[in-house]
Amino acid sequence: MNMPIVNPQAKTQSDPVYEGEKVSSILVIDDDQALRTVLCNVLKDAGYNAVGASDGLMGLKQCAENNYDLVVSDMLMPNCDGVEFIVALRKQNPAAAIIAISGGGRIGAETYLRIAANLGVKAVLNKPFPMSTFIKTVNEVFERK
Repeated sequence: MNMPIVNPQAKTQSDPVYEGEKVSSILVIDDDQALRTVLCNVLKDAGYNAVGASDGLMGLKQCAENNYDLVVSDMLMPNCDGVEFIVALRKQNPAAAIIAISGGGRIGAETYLRIAANLGVKAVLNKPFPMSTFIKTVNEVFERK
């Protein structure tokens, strides 16, 4: 029987990354630099490769240059908001896995997240959320792939 060798980056055997397997890559798009950095660090601590983009335009550019396994996108951003980003990414890559996050704005987070859900994202999270919920949601999206 061939047992997986746990990746030294993984914190426990239940973490998603094992030696010999491809490490999942995730793009985090949020105009809030502090939150973007925290989310990337939490993902890296969980064994994922994570990079950030500050808005939807940068995110689209990075998605065109890289094949991410998952994209986490804020819904309210300058230059290209989450709805515009999701629609454009669906044209580039119809099968892209996306998690939408939002803290709301003039019309409230629930409305933005409902729009994202209607556009076919894999999951939605209302900010603020516990990091444990964030990682659980990411893991669940990968389990369903």
